[in-house]
Amino acid sequence: MNGCMISHATPSEEDRAREEWFATFQERKKARQEEERNVEKRRGEVIQMMREDDARRAAKR
Repeated sequence: MNGCMISHATPSEEDRAREEWFATFQERKKARQEEERNVEKRRGEVIQMMREDDARRAAKR
């Protein structure tokens, strides 16, 4: 994308794109952090399920 901007965009278009990028930076950062929290939560759930499964298998022996 940068190559295209450098080749084809006017300075005013570059400024507008830069302003838009900075304006939405915090939103993207919050979304990324929320996604990371969701992944960690799910990872914990999967680990718990695996431990419970291991315990059930060990009890059957």
